[in-house]
Amino acid sequence: MNPLYGRSMISRALLLVALAAPAGAQGTPQPGITVFQPSRSTTTFAVDLAGDVVQSWPGSFRPGSAVYLAPNGDLVRTQNLNGGFAGGGGGGGIERVSWDGQVLWSFQYTGATFHSHHDIALMPNGNVLMIAWDAVGGAAAVAAGRNPAGLGGAFLAEEIIEVEPDGLGGASVVWRWRAFDHLVQDFDATKPGFGVPADHPGRLDINFPAGGGGQNGDWLHCNGIDYNAELDQIVISSRALSEIWVIDHGTTTQEAAGSTGGTRGRGGDLLYRWGNPAAYGRGTAADQRLYGQHDCQWIDEGLPGAGHLLVFNNGTNRPAGAFSSADEVVPPINAAGTYDLAPLQSYGPAAAVWTGTHPNANSFFSTTTSGCQRLPNGNTMMVEGDSGLFIEIDPAGALVWSWQSDLAGAGSERTFKGRRLPGGVTGLAYCDPAVANSTGVPATLHAVGSLVADENALVLWAQGMPSGTFGFFLNGSSSGSFPMAGGSAGTLCLSGDLGRYANPAEIFSGGAAGVGSLELDLTRTPTPSGRVPAMAGETWFFQCWYRDPAVGTSNFTNGVQIDLL
Repeated sequence: MNPLYGRSMISRALLLVALAAPAGAQGTPQPGITVFQPSRSTTTFAVDLAGDVVQSWPGSFRPGSAVYLAPNGDLVRTQNLNGGFAGGGGGGGIERVSWDGQVLWSFQYTGATFHSHHDIALMPNGNVLMIAWDAVGGAAAVAAGRNPAGLGGAFLAEEIIEVEPDGLGGASVVWRWRAFDHLVQDFDATKPGFGVPADHPGRLDINFPAGGGGQNGDWLHCNGIDYNAELDQIVISSRALSEIWVIDHGTTTQEAAGSTGGTRGRGGDLLYRWGNPAAYGRGTAADQRLYGQHDCQWIDEGLPGAGHLLVFNNGTNRPAGAFSSADEVVPPINAAGTYDLAPLQSYGPAAAVWTGTHPNANSFFSTTTSGCQRLPNGNTMMVEGDSGLFIEIDPAGALVWSWQSDLAGAGSERTFKGRRLPGGVTGLAYCDPAVANSTGVPATLHAVGSLVADENALVLWAQGMPSGTFGFFLNGSSSGSFPMAGGSAGTLCLSGDLGRYANPAEIFSGGAAGVGSLELDLTRTPTPSGRVPAMAGETWFFQCWYRDPAVGTSNFTNGVQIDLL
């Protein structure tokens, strides 16, 4: 398995896709690698467009259930610890793993009354949001106004926790939101939260749906989560209610437990909900738009549809037929960062602004799992989770790529979802290996992302440095070899016009893991005469300088040559 993902591999993959494309398909697929983990596999995979494995991360656990590649090339994946409450999507733990498979930190969230499950969301500050079951129990549910008819002894609500790495290989909970703190009920006037659900759209009707939530009492069955840093808001998907909800993250844990305070002044009450207005008494079955959905997310800035919500609509019990789709929703957000809602009306819009599925919709249906993603070229990737079928369609609905997962040793092709990343480990390593540092091994530099200059999606990532180091990245107009440059123990592998990424925000601290990264802004590349755009057709050379505190000197990683497209 070759971890390099360069021009030749992309060209080969595009050729194979073009030969396999059905008649009438338009456009081309988005170049990149797709990261996913089959539900019965203990290994996470990155595959190219031809389905060839370009990187893999063996582990000890099956996923529980999502896996993501961070911008710097680290893998963050959930773990199925075979505990909890025997519900679908059960997890219990997460870990962050470097590109070469070293566990950087891990965290378990499982106990008698709580267990993480399904999805996570990566935050820009390095923290992680996790969904977890909150086992409040049947007695507490009845005391909160739940109709006991058909209710067993178990009753699971949901919570969201924010986990912060501690720099010592572990993490701790720094924020929490509980669904059970935001209830309304019209069953028992003697119980808390009594009122008309339609008058309280920011709260959850504890008697909807009326069923018992299955054998384990899984009332809400949340299965997807995403974070919008600009809004400081969270979107979460409830399969049982066929709704997606938006809540304010700009709260303290105490504010998140109430209905006031926080950035939007509503505490932890729902700011917005969409998909099934019957859930809050402002609609009927005819108004339902989501059917057992997964993978709710904001479309990222810079992508077509940025700021809209995208969700994989599984279509379970869909009146129009048994097919799955990706639905794009334009939320009615206002200048205050809240969402417009007319008196006695349901939250808009009345329908998705765009819906996409396989051209043969009846052949594309997954009752569970699954996911979707808007890509930089405007196409949308979808994963039919039950079978592990990956497809990409253009905005007009034409199929431009498909791949049936068939990895040897995966055990099953069933997949929770996947994510396409621009490129992968790219460029050409040289001056490799570098001079060993005080850890006894050399530090290494990778470039992760896309070689396409206009995509501006390239990250430098250094690892294997001593604990407690600091450093910065360099570039040059040509390669070179200058041993012990400037009194360093290592070799400077750059020459010509040298640039240094030395702004305060660009200097890194390697921490306990000895890792540093930098998201390059190719429109502002440092040179001796100032910052300039790096253009398609140019070749740039990069290296990392770092301090080795154990020996009181500095060192260098290997170099990486980047040929921009």
